Amino acid sequence: MDVEAPDAPHAPHAPHTNPSSPHTDPSSPHSSPHSDPSDTEHYEPLVEGRNITFHTRILNEYLTCSLCTGYFRQPYTIRECLHTFCKSCLFKRLHSEAAVCPECNVSLAPRPLEAIQYDRTLDDIVHKMFPELLAADAERERKYYADRGMAVPSTKEQTGSSNTERSEEETPNVVQYKDEIQFRLDYDTRSQEPEDGPRLGPLRKPIITTSARVTVMHLKKFIAMDLKFPNVKEIDVLYRDEVLGTEHTVEYILKSRGHRPHDEAVLLFRRRNAAFPSS
Repeated sequence: MDVEAPDAPHAPHAPHTNPSSPHTDPSSPHSSPHSDPSDTEHYEPLVEGRNITFHTRILNEYLTCSLCTGYFRQPYTIRECLHTFCKSCLFKRLHSEAAVCPECNVSLAPRPLEAIQYDRTLDDIVHKMFPELLAADAERERKYYADRGMAVPSTKEQTGSSNTERSEEETPNVVQYKDEIQFRLDYDTRSQEPEDGPRLGPLRKPIITTSARVTVMHLKKFIAMDLKFPNVKEIDVLYRDEVLGTEHTVEYILKSRGHRPHDEAVLLFRRRNAAFPSS
């Protein structure tokens, strides 16, 4: 199995030994969702002009790793099922057990490290909301290496960015996409769906920013989850009125269909076999 052992500096951040882990201090304002009975109370966010004040505990379920129950450290998301875990938690699990998602058991074989993606946006959110966690992690990491007489490796070495960086050299007349790409995912309003049963409609946030390697199947699952639509197989995704295969990536679709890099990329979705009004 093509899996590397977890990086050494992440071992000390296990929840039992991490003094900054949210569930080790019940009095902390950043405590775990299950550490304080008062967390079950509901607090409405307070809106004052352009500022919103809210209890951070209402975001705990979105910012905590289900493996260590602490806030995310270097979160990695599995592309197939979109479940997210700390880097060290996920790498340890993949190194010691089968190459499957720890949450839903979806297979990551044969190359599990190519089936996961560093979630920079989620990492930035955690750091901005809880800056003390980053400082505490850096201090523990420094002590970890100092106790072993070793130099602290650079951030580039820890994240493995040297293996994932792409050349910035541009080739004339060739569209080159970086790892992240932005496009619109709109509901095809021309379609007429059956009156009975669940129906599709516009997404709450149609502008999507994600990895260029996300597939059409990922988009279908996202649409079904956002709109609570029960059957992924009943959703078609289109580009320029062409129904797309589930295995195609957004990067491949745009490159192979002649998309110009400065134009807005728009993908449509509709219910399969939906009727269209006669012209």
